[in-house]
Amino acid sequence: MQGPLQSITITVEPQIRINSDEAMISAAVEGLGIALRIPLWAAESLTKSGSLIQILGE
Repeated sequence: MQGPLQSITITVEPQIRINSDEAMISAAVEGLGIALRIPLWAAESLTKSGSLIQILGE
């Protein structure tokens, strides 16, 4: 991650692997973790309703 003042590295060790955007979004909504690399359009309605929040920028 890179910000205006510093850059940091975060190592992520996934506990589950999902190869479906729909399943990954459902898991995130249920509180099972962060959904990485999903298309913004696929989660747009959930972010608008507050069911999901975007925590990392593009």
